[in-house]
Amino acid sequence: MGRKLLVFGGSGFIGGKIVQKALESWDVLIASRSGGRIPAGVNWHRADISDKGDVTGLFETLKPDACVNAAALSQIDRAEEDKDLAWKINVEGAENVAECCGTFGSRQIYFSSDAVYDGSADIYKESDMPDPVNYYGKTKAAAEKAVLSLDPEAVVVRISLVLGFPVTDVPSFYTNLRDKLKKPGELYFPVDEYRTPVDVLTLSECVVELIDKDFRGVLHIGSTDHANRYELAGLIAEMMGFDKDRVGILNPDREGQKKAPRHKNGIIDVSKARALLDTPLLSVDEGVRRTF
Repeated sequence: MGRKLLVFGGSGFIGGKIVQKALESWDVLIASRSGGRIPAGVNWHRADISDKGDVTGLFETLKPDACVNAAALSQIDRAEEDKDLAWKINVEGAENVAECCGTFGSRQIYFSSDAVYDGSADIYKESDMPDPVNYYGKTKAAAEKAVLSLDPEAVVVRISLVLGFPVTDVPSFYTNLRDKLKKPGELYFPVDEYRTPVDVLTLSECVVELIDKDFRGVLHIGSTDHANRYELAGLIAEMMGFDKDRVGILNPDREGQKKAPRHKNGIIDVSKARALLDTPLLSVDEGVRRTF
């Protein structure tokens, strides 16, 4: 048997693609509360990440060489509505996994977000202090601190927005946009929310490479440039074969529909990742085109 990689959230959008890529060189194990669509050659283990006994038992049984934690309650509005659940999954779950990785010597990659920042700076480096504007960002900031405290050898990967089609039965920005575009009427996106997106395939390649890199600490992974949500939605709609004019600019008065505030500027500096990784990071346009 080869090296074992345990992926929490492996049936999700990001985790599912990492699982698919890692199968080329690892024996992959998925841990989640529900199975979903599991790729051939992957063993699924039922576990509640927020249950310390579940997580510890899994590590004791499987003894993974490496672990990717891509499990999260990542819907920003839902996290604002159900703060207890968001804390249990995003913080307590991250603590449980990090403590086991530290105890069992498993190499850990943990996923965080640019939502740890308030969005007021021009660009964010890994060393910039978190100052989130919503509860989801607060859980991620707290989890980062806990992960690096419990497992100093861990890698915390901060991402801005991940683009692509899922390989599992879960929604993504693409599938949500496509479903809305199939219905009549215009869609509206803000021009003042900038992100540094990465396509899910490039991200997966970076993560699998990172497992074997001699690196610890925080690393930003994203595109080499940036775009606002309106530009992104228009580009993706066009690639899907829809009329780009279906995508309109969001009137600020409509933003009251959101339950949680968003950080305006999610431009992250990816120069450290570009110097460290052999996997090339792409521009926004290149990343979007790769997903198609």
